[in-house]
Amino acid sequence: MEFSIPDTQLNSVLQIDRVERWNIYSRLQQLDVSCSCSNGQPLRVEVTTASSAVQLWSVVQQFTAPRHTLIERLERCRQKPMKSPASSPRKRGTSSR
Repeated sequence: MEFSIPDTQLNSVLQIDRVERWNIYSRLQQLDVSCSCSNGQPLRVEVTTASSAVQLWSVVQQFTAPRHTLIERLERCRQKPMKSPASSPRKRGTSSR
């Protein structure tokens, strides 16, 4: 599913350290998120899907969030039980169509 807002541009400005900006730019390129960053200019990111929005948020958090915040998030993820669709039992008499 694609999400787009025609004829509208959403802009957000974040003040990010010069070095972190280049690290974020590099990582977003690795993830194939459309972005550009020129020397002395702000990082520009084209967010056209929910996936690219989540990737942008995640990458920015990776480089800007305090270490203890990242550790707390990781610990919460590790504590949640993983549910696998293949391992969930099916009731008799039901079919999956």
